Amino acid sequence: MENPATNSIFQVGPVPKSKYQFASVRLEVGEDDEESKWHSTGLYCSPVVRGKGVGKLLVSARIEFAKSESITEKVRIRALVHPNNPKVLEPLKARGFVALGKCTAFEALTANGDGMLIPNDGGASDPESFHTPMGYVMELETTK
Repeated sequence: MENPATNSIFQVGPVPKSKYQFASVRLEVGEDDEESKWHSTGLYCSPVVRGKGVGKLLVSARIEFAKSESITEKVRIRALVHPNNPKVLEPLKARGFVALGKCTAFEALTANGDGMLIPNDGGASDPESFHTPMGYVMELETTK
């Protein structure tokens, strides 16, 4: 049996504007001295606790952490959701995240710090997998 304490969330930030924007999703992103930008790289809940509100608690913790660590009043938090995992959208939407569009696997892997998973040719040998927008881009704009 899996340990019910195996629940996690990962967040990176603040992220500079130059690394926050995606070519596939047009965002009106403020300058770095105007807003703090955070990127969430993962949300995992053990099957034992799924459907019990743990995901919402983890998302709330993500939001509070970003607010407490930001140096600006305005805070922007982005989460990327794999197209085969739409269940993760529920706790994000419940906490105010909105869908902005879809990103490519190339963009998601780069943003998550997983660029080593991109083929040496940048995904040119498999453009459907790496350069077709499929992953959900969710975002929350809030203040401290």
